Amino acid sequence: MAEYIIKSTISLTVLYVLYYFLLRDIKSFEFNRFYLLFVVVFSLAIPFIQISMGIDLIANRDIPVYSSSISNIDIQGAIVNGQKKGVFDLIDALTVIYILVSAIFLLRFVFNLRRIIKLIHNSGKDLNSSPGIVLSPKKTLPYSFFQFVIVSKTEYEKGQIDYDLIIHEQAHCNQRHSFDIIFIEVIKIIFLFNPIIFIFKK
Repeated sequence: MAEYIIKSTISLTVLYVLYYFLLRDIKSFEFNRFYLLFVVVFSLAIPFIQISMGIDLIANRDIPVYSSSISNIDIQGAIVNGQKKGVFDLIDALTVIYILVSAIFLLRFVFNLRRIIKLIHNSGKDLNSSPGIVLSPKKTLPYSFFQFVIVSKTEYEKGQIDYDLIIHEQAHCNQRHSFDIIFIEVIKIIFLFNPIIFIFKK
C-alpha cells in the first residue's frame, strides 16, 4: 500500500509541475479539464504498470554460489523471532489511523450527497429553465448538482440573484462537472494525506 501511494504521489507531483510551468496558461478550459482528470487517472494506474526490459542475465559458472539462512533477525528491534516490533508497529498503527480517517471522510461524503439529493427531492423547483432550478428554503449561494442549480428560494423569488451566476452554474450542469467533483472527492478519500490531490481539486 505504501509503495502504491508513493508511486502515485510521484506521478501526480511530476505531471502537476509539468502543468504548472508549461500548460496552465493555455486558455482552453476543455484542455485543462481533460489534462487534470487524465493525470489523476494515469497516476492511479501507473503503479500497476510493469515494464519488462527483456534482459536475460546468464550466471557465470566460474562464480561460486553461496546460500545462507537466517532464522533470527534483529535489526533495531524491527523483527525478532518473526514477531513485529519497533517500526512495524508504527506502520500498523498508521495504517489503522489511515483507514479510520478515510472511513470518516467517506461517511461524511455519503451524508453530504444524501443531503443534497434529499434537498432536491423535497424543495420546490422552477422547471421552466433548463437545467432546472431548485428553490432551497435555506439561504445559500447558487451551486450546481448534475442537472439542477440550487439557489435560495427567497432571494430567487425577489430577483436578488445575479442572473449571470445562474447561467454560470447552468453551464456547469451542461458540462457534467458534478462527475468531476464526485470523482476528485472519492480520490481525496483514498489519498487523504496527499496534499497534491487538494491542489488538483482547486
